Amino acid sequence: MKTAALPLAFALLLLPSCSQDPMAGLSDFEGEWAGTHKILGEDGEHAATYSVRREGETLIWDFKSGFQGGFTGRAQQRWDEASSQLTETWTDSTAPDSAMEIRGRFDAKTGVMLMTGQAPNWSSGALAEYQHETTRVSKDEWKYVMRQQQAGGEFLEVMWIHMKRK
Repeated sequence: MKTAALPLAFALLLLPSCSQDPMAGLSDFEGEWAGTHKILGEDGEHAATYSVRREGETLIWDFKSGFQGGFTGRAQQRWDEASSQLTETWTDSTAPDSAMEIRGRFDAKTGVMLMTGQAPNWSSGALAEYQHETTRVSKDEWKYVMRQQQAGGEFLEVMWIHMKRK
C-alpha cells in the first residue's frame, strides 16, 4: 500500500504551489546594470546604472544617472496582497521628501511590467497620470519608458532607460 501512495505524492510535488512567491518572476532584474537614460527635451543621453536586489519581501531598485549633474532614485517594490498588485514607492533626488506610489502588474510570460500612478506634471506642476513600462528584452537586457498623460488624454513618452547587465 505504501508504494501505491508514492506516485500520488510525486504528482503532488509537481503541481504548482498556491503559496508561490508572486514576485519570483522579477528575479531576472536582480543584479548590477549599466546603460543610458534619456529625457524628453534634453540633448543626448546620460550614463546610468541600476542596482537591483531583494531584501525580504521587497525588491529595491537603486538608480544613478548623469542627469542634472547627478540624479539618484530608489524604488521599493513589493506585492500588495489586498489589491493583488505590485506596489512601488519611488523617491529621488529632485524631491527626496515626496514619495510617488505606483501600482501594476508584471507578466512573466511577456516580460512586461506595466505600472501607473500620479505625480506632478514636469511643466505645470499639476497632478498628471503616468505609465511606467519595463520590458525584459533578455536575461541580460531591459528597457523602460515613462509616459505622461497630456491634457487631451493621450500619453506622451517623456523618459527612456536602456540597461544591460554588467
